[in-house]
Order: sequence, then structure tokens, then C-alpha cells
Amino acid sequence: MSRLTLLPVLLAVTLFGLLAASPGLAGALALLAVLPQVIRARLVMGTLSQLLVSGLLLGTATWVLAALFPSAPAAVGQLRSPWAALAGASLLITVLRFHFARPVGGDLATLALALVSITACGGTSSATLYPPVVVLFLVLALLARRGTDAGSAPLLQLRKTTWLAGALLFVLAVAVASTAALGLPRLHGWVIAQATRFSMPSTGFSDRMWLGTMRGMLQSDRKVLRVAGGSPDYLRGIVYTHYRAGRWSRPPGHVVSPVPMPQQLDATEDRVAVELLAEHPQRYFLPLVATQVAVDRGVALVDPAAILSPVSADPAKRFWYRTQGERSHAVAPPGEEDLDLPVALRAPLERIAEQWTDGASNRSAKLRSLERQLQSRYTYSLQVDATGRQDPILQFLLQHKRGHCEYFASAMALLSRSVGIPARVVAGYRVTERNELGGYYIVRERNAHAWVEAWVPGHGWRSYDPTPPAELLAGSSTRTPLGAALVDLAGRGWTGFLSWLDQRTPLEMLAPPALFSVLLLLVRWLRSRAGQRRDRLESAADPPLLCLSRLSQALGLWGIARAASETLEQLASRLADTNLPADLAPPAAELLRRYGALRYGSLGDQAELDQDIEQFCRRLQGAR
Repeated sequence: MSRLTLLPVLLAVTLFGLLAASPGLAGALALLAVLPQVIRARLVMGTLSQLLVSGLLLGTATWVLAALFPSAPAAVGQLRSPWAALAGASLLITVLRFHFARPVGGDLATLALALVSITACGGTSSATLYPPVVVLFLVLALLARRGTDAGSAPLLQLRKTTWLAGALLFVLAVAVASTAALGLPRLHGWVIAQATRFSMPSTGFSDRMWLGTMRGMLQSDRKVLRVAGGSPDYLRGIVYTHYRAGRWSRPPGHVVSPVPMPQQLDATEDRVAVELLAEHPQRYFLPLVATQVAVDRGVALVDPAAILSPVSADPAKRFWYRTQGERSHAVAPPGEEDLDLPVALRAPLERIAEQWTDGASNRSAKLRSLERQLQSRYTYSLQVDATGRQDPILQFLLQHKRGHCEYFASAMALLSRSVGIPARVVAGYRVTERNELGGYYIVRERNAHAWVEAWVPGHGWRSYDPTPPAELLAGSSTRTPLGAALVDLAGRGWTGFLSWLDQRTPLEMLAPPALFSVLLLLVRWLRSRAGQRRDRLESAADPPLLCLSRLSQALGLWGIARAASETLEQLASRLADTNLPADLAPPAAELLRRYGALRYGSLGDQAELDQDIEQFCRRLQGAR
């Protein structure tokens, strides 16, 4: 491999060390790249062996580096997993290729792997360092490719017009790249601003929920959760207590506290495992009946409503809960905010609630009556617009009489408060779809839902869902289709393997490749010993011709020795990568091939070969 190829590779290693804040690892990679240039020893491996070793090291290095580099950056501009893992693993394979006598793909493949690493280093916000390094890498890579092309003229012999054309193309490329780098982010911001100006009111799991239309809202099938080991109907994500003019919000002075959590629960019949599939989940969705909770990160934020959320930008991907036993995080009893009602709504809501609960003897009966009235009298619809100055809930109850789940939940919560029952609105997910092949449930974005929790003395908080169930579930599947179930089952197995891998220590992850390397070296040593014994036996029975010994001695003066298990053809092929002068390597290789043809095929004249080898050996000595 050309020495010029080493320069862009070392530049890629330097960029990785700076952006990943890992100078030790970058120094080790640089040493591995430079070492073959010093000792001038190469591994003689076939194409299949190179591919197998490279593939094994690439996969192992990616897993190890993904465990060593956390997904959340510790500083601005610092590269983190998975980009750091990809960049480091690509560089490892790149520098490994310098140790092969004839690497598969040659210099071009080596530069391509280094470019993969450079590209992965772009997964950071370091806008000042990255662009000039990329330009310099491409320039060095082009020079290296030109240096390995025997048909190209030296740079100093190029015509002035060629230099001028190259300079103009370089300036044009820099101008286009700079314009794109400066203009595209601004264009993106403008497009997003224009899109959000005309967007409809929507909902989500933010601190506020606005009642508005969902006309045109996409019913996304994107998966957000997998639930195994139980069949919860409702998974809570956020609790709203304050209502004003069509807007729900969390209680004032809302406080969350970090709480240590177990990282695993013992397997029992009532244990439920939840896998988070969203890229950056903001909540750990749990049912109201959850008692004990475990998070694989070991800590979570907990609010008075027993809503759990991640502590940092590196959330857990799995958590577990039980539905029996003593509750570890109790939901706080109702406060004044759970009975709060806007003055303008009190009178009309009291009239409706008293009419609907006429004859109900206790709170449970009143709540069931309110739930039943909303389910039977009103229609589920996403095509609702709030018009005029009247409160959206009064419009829903008295005029439109149709709406989505947020209208139903809001109406029941406010009606319950009007008759003195503490109530609140809860947003989360309704669990309906089951993967029969895997025996677990799948929750998608379109399963987002809102319902009510009301306080019943002697029972605590209880869940009520006033949305008509038949109409709500009309567009939802209760069973995953066979093809989609197979794909999701395979995805679950893969994420389970990654989760298991994430729990392994660096020592555990390094042990398999280390053992493989030891076994590979042992096999090569045994094969070498066997080859040496075979050569000794063959030499004793039929010693080599003297001309080969003469040629071997002359090559030895240049530090070139034939390995015990190396054939004459392999030795001839790697002479071009040794320190022999470029004009001497081809004739030396040709003499080795002629000797092999004479020795093992009886082709050629021995006297002529002896004379040619003697002349070449004198030429080698003169070159020294």
C-alpha cells in the first residue's frame, strides 16, 4: 500500500480523536497505522481470511465503542454514540489494512473506509473544525490516488492551464459548499416557521393541552411501546388539573424529584415489561394500578401524580412494573386544584350534572352515570372546530355534541367537579393491539388517548373513560397482521439483543474477540510448524537448487525473508510492497516464478536460470 495513503488516514484519526475527546484511542490507532511502515512486516492472508477478520473486528469494535461512548454528549461539539462507534470501528479496519501484504481493494478501499469515518465524524455540531478537515482529507486522498497511478504525470510537469482549471474548480466547490452550509439551515428554519404558522391546534404529552380541531391530523402507525407480560388498558403519561378557556395545564408549582429505582424486577406472574421504541421518550408510561417499578437506568423523576420521566437526555429503553403488592410510589390525594372550576362554567355545568346524576346515591354511581351519559348522547369525531367566544366545553355539551377524546375527558372531569367530586384529565395511550406470534402488545402513536381519574373515598383514584368505545376503536386493529407481526417480532429480538449487549462490561465484550485472536494466532503457529516440518522433510529428500539459495540470500540483505508457510508465488506477489527499489521488484518476482516452473513443472533451462539469478544478485548488491 502506498505511503501517501497514510496521510489522509492519519488526518481522519486526528479528527476522530478531537471530536470524540478520546486522544488515547486515536493515538493507539495512529500507532497501528504507522507501525507497518517501520517494521516492514506484513500479514499474508487470502481474500476470504481478510474479509472474515475485518468483519469480525468491525462488528466487535462497533459494539464495544457503542458501550464506551454514551449517547448524550458531555460537551457541545463532542461526538457521541452511535457516530463515535461507527467512526472508531471504521478507522480500526482502515489501519488494520496497512498490516496486510495485499489488502483487498487496495488503496481505494482504504481511502473509502477512512471517508466513512470522516462522514461519521460529521454527527457533531463542530462547525468550525469539520469542514476544513474534510476539504484537506479529500485533497490528500486525491494526491494519494494520483501517486499510485503509474500512468499519471508528476504534478510539477503539469501544464499551467491544468493547474488553473484545478484551482478554479476548487474555488467553485468551496463557494458552493459554503453557500449551502450557511444558507440551508436558514432556509430550513424559514420553512418550519411557515409550516407552523398555518398548523392546526394539536395535542401531545406537553405541559399544556389545548382543545381544538384534529382535522387532517395524521393517524400515525409509528410504534412507541411494546408491552409484554400483561394487558393494561391505559398507560398514563401526564396528568392535567387546571382548566381555563379551552386549555388544560399541570398544577402550579409542579415539582418532580429524582428517585432511586431498582434496575430489574424478579420474574413473577404479575410483572409487566415495557420497551420504549421512541427515539427520545419523555415519559415512562405506567397504569394507575402499578405498584412497584424498575427502570434499567436505576433512577427516574417522579411527580405527585406518580408520573415517571427520564432524568436526563439518556432515557431508559426498558422498564418493568407490578400490579400487586405494596405501592412504592403512591398517587397523592386530591387537592384544591382537583375541584377548581371556572366561575363562568359552574352554573351551566351544575345544571347538566344534576340532571344526569339524578337518582345516583354515591360518588361511584354519579361518576358511572356521567360516563354513561357522555358515551350515549355524544358522538366521537375529529372534525370539530371551536368557534365564537363560548368555552369549547360548553360548545361541545350544548351545540356540537361531537368531539374527540379530549372533549369527552374534559367534559366529564369538569362535570364531576361541579358536583363536588375531585377529578382530573389524564393523557397517555390506550392499549388495544396484540402481536399473537410474540404474545405481547404493540402501542402506536395513533393509540394516544385522554380519559379521567376521579377520587372515590375508600378506593382512591379510579379511571373512567367517557369516550364511546365502539367509535374510538373503529379504526384500530386489535391484532397485528401476520406479516407485520413477523417483522416486529424480529425487531423485538434484535433490540433485546442490543439491550443485553448494553448491559455487558467492556471486559466481557472484549473477551470474545481476544479469545478469537488467540485461537487464530495458535492455528497460524501450528500451521507454520507443520509447514516447517514439511519443508525440512522435502529438503532432506529433495533439496532446493543452489540458485534459489543464492537469490534468497541476496533478498535477505534487503530484509526480505520467505515465511515458513509462504509459497514462491506469494513471495513474488508481495515483493512490490517491500523496500526493494521499484525497478528491481518485478525482475525478482519473475525469477521466483521461473524457478517454481523449473522446480515443480520442469519448464525452462536450469543453466540459463542459474546465470540470470547470478546476474540479478550482483545487481542487488550493487544497488545496496
